[in-house]
Amino acid sequence: METSAWRVVVLADNGSVKPYAPLMTRKLAQQLQEEIGVKTIPASLAHSDRISADRLNGQPVALVKPLLRELSMSGIEEVIILPFMLASGGAIHRKLAAEIEIASNSFPEMKFELTQAILSDSDPNPHPIVPMFVEHIESTIQEKSLDRPRVILVDHGSPRRESANLRNSVGKQLKDSLGDRIEDLIAASMERRPEAEYDFNEPMLKKVLEESAEERKTIVLARLFLQPGKHSGKKGDVDEICEEVFRRFPELEIHHAPRVFLQKNLIHLLKIRYKEITKLQQSPSDQ
Repeated sequence: METSAWRVVVLADNGSVKPYAPLMTRKLAQQLQEEIGVKTIPASLAHSDRISADRLNGQPVALVKPLLRELSMSGIEEVIILPFMLASGGAIHRKLAAEIEIASNSFPEMKFELTQAILSDSDPNPHPIVPMFVEHIESTIQEKSLDRPRVILVDHGSPRRESANLRNSVGKQLKDSLGDRIEDLIAASMERRPEAEYDFNEPMLKKVLEESAEERKTIVLARLFLQPGKHSGKKGDVDEICEEVFRRFPELEIHHAPRVFLQKNLIHLLKIRYKEITKLQQSPSDQ
């Protein structure tokens, strides 16, 4: 890779075997580069190298580990890694941090900076992601002419309490923002590990849907996922849970809020993280 810039940004996602996710990351990287004026390279932590190039407009996906090594031998002085991931401190964010630590130890003359993920417990209240969910939920309420529905905010579920706490915090902020437009809001997990020490993931989406059906509640389902995929995409795991409950309770009324954020909104979130880590930094030539 040839570049004369002293700083490069790597926009790193978790990776997917489906082309939609890396193509979206690629598009975001291009727009982010235009916004911040710094070369921005899309990459995946894993998985995406299994997608054939012909499904990616002829351009294969770079993986984080070999990309960092390549950048380290290219004359770049600083690499800022922006995680296109939801939770700071989650398993995927920690795996990314581990790869960066390996690169840093292998190339001590290089400066590697890992930013927070989209959600962090140090963020302001309300978090900038909350208005995006408000927009999605309000548009669903208006389009379907719903009268104070119950909102369910579902995430994947995590073995780390910090991730559940972040989800619950977003849920509380979202509930406060929506106010009387909804009856209530429940934050739930798609899945969890069975051991008792992971009870912090409760309640489960399936259970909340079943209880809502018994209580004859109208549901707006909002997904705390950055992009659709095998979990939150059409016919994904969340849809399968909804279908399973619906077969037992065909009277249950579930309305799905939009599954994706507008590109401008995602760029806004990524720019916040970029500005946080660069606001006190200067080019080496200015020091």
